[in-house]
Amino acid sequence: MPQWTEDQKKVIGSEKKRIICSAAAGSGKTAVMIERIVRLIREGADPFSFLVITFTNAAAAEMKEKIRRRLMEERKDRVLAEAAEKAGAMEICTIHAFCQHLIRQEFQAAGTDPLFRICTGAEREQLFRAAFQKACGELRSQEDEAFLSFTEKYEPEAARNIVTQVYQFIMSLPDPFAWLREKTENIPLNYERDHPWFQTVADLLGEKLLSLRVILRQQAEMFEAYERQEAYRESWMADQKKVEAMGHWIAGEDVTREELAEGFVRLPALKKLNDLEIDWKDRYQKLRKQLKEEYDDMLRFVLMDQNQLSTEFSEIRRSLRGLEKLLETTHRHFERQKAGKVVLDFSDLEHKALEILRDQAVRSSVQERYRRIFVDECQDVSAVQDALIESLAGKENTLFMVGDVKQSIYRFRLANPGYFLRRTEEADSEENACYRLRENFRSRPEILETVNTVFRDTMKRETAEVDYTPADELRPGRSDIEGNEPAEIDLLEIGEDRTRLEAVADHVAERIAEMVREKKYDYRDMMILMPEVSADGAKLTALLRERNIPVFFDESLTNGCRVR
Repeated sequence: MPQWTEDQKKVIGSEKKRIICSAAAGSGKTAVMIERIVRLIREGADPFSFLVITFTNAAAAEMKEKIRRRLMEERKDRVLAEAAEKAGAMEICTIHAFCQHLIRQEFQAAGTDPLFRICTGAEREQLFRAAFQKACGELRSQEDEAFLSFTEKYEPEAARNIVTQVYQFIMSLPDPFAWLREKTENIPLNYERDHPWFQTVADLLGEKLLSLRVILRQQAEMFEAYERQEAYRESWMADQKKVEAMGHWIAGEDVTREELAEGFVRLPALKKLNDLEIDWKDRYQKLRKQLKEEYDDMLRFVLMDQNQLSTEFSEIRRSLRGLEKLLETTHRHFERQKAGKVVLDFSDLEHKALEILRDQAVRSSVQERYRRIFVDECQDVSAVQDALIESLAGKENTLFMVGDVKQSIYRFRLANPGYFLRRTEEADSEENACYRLRENFRSRPEILETVNTVFRDTMKRETAEVDYTPADELRPGRSDIEGNEPAEIDLLEIGEDRTRLEAVADHVAERIAEMVREKKYDYRDMMILMPEVSADGAKLTALLRERNIPVFFDESLTNGCRVR
């Protein structure tokens, strides 16, 4: 039996109906979730009343086995012994597996053949391409003006790529085409400062403003040098005044267009400079040229003619209506193509399951069966998946969600960690609670402090959607650590005579040989982790073997090479 920390005990024993658990890497979240499930079973919960949603099939199988083993540890308790026998049949699966089960059970409500299969990869791409081509042919034959307005701006392949990417995005939403229609109709025809489009422009201008201020600060620091040219200081002050005026305009303050459009002052001529002073002048002028170019780029947005703006936005709205029409028509043909082959894709699973759960009678029945819902890795759910979870979790059900926004890595699959963040911020009531697990039982303190140091400086709400506060910092939880092994960060100079991977192999081989020579470690103590193991793992293995480093690489693994 593990020695639970006080924070872990709170999560395991909480009686709140809705719990969001923000669990850092290595904090024992899986063990805590399993212990909470075991506690509920010990207190009388039916093992078949649980729905545990995991991110992968492998994680689901592993969790079933861990729950069974944990229950077997207390098999002297008749209730837990019986539950252990049922563990293999508990509903522990991915969200797509759950959707499949639900659709096959309620196939009439879903309007689909219960014998459907899943289509992915090349087959799905081929069906979608055919649907797109049929949609284009249909709309072209109808001489649809909106469609023609869209397609005349793009080559056929570019138009298809746009449709493919937008379709993938909107199908991650609970009501994709209602969202699309709303956004298409919400295109402004005149300047509206508070409109999301112009707010986005203001945000981009704010980022550019930061860049201008950085340049000004670099120039200010140059005036501290011995070879500085004081004749430039007055023009620097004038540049600073222009940049600040732009900042006032972005902030919504009263600044005239004439002030913003006024040109930069000319730099005074400099004579009889020595080599150091010439170098200073050249560096200063290079920075000023960059400053002026970025400022002028911002002016294109700030000083746009209102008539031109209205004309361009009218054309944008017309083109987006064409895109909307093309997406809807492609979707209709895509549905027919899939129905003809009796297949569904992963997006269909989510949307059909959500449609089933919109039926009050069916939803009540499903909620009655699954009274206790657990969701793992909930930082990586999409909007439609979040809606599914909400549909499953009725007023009488309990919902336990665990995740870590810092480990959200599936944006490319349309995961939206914003839902996790929203839940953590709203979980403060009699029935809702947010618990945090910050102690890391996996890594040495030196590693954790390195991570904290990097995240403190880089993880900001403006760029990463979350601030890395002291409450978020990783804390060492292991008590078996001896000595001090500082983390090292090495920057490699590749050079022109070797590839990036060869540079890595040279450095890694040298460090490994050094550690073995100093008898700090054996080869088998070492693991090499890589960002792109599928592409580079075999290549790096070969390069290390050429450098007399014994390496084992299993291509079925996805994390790295093992030195042996």
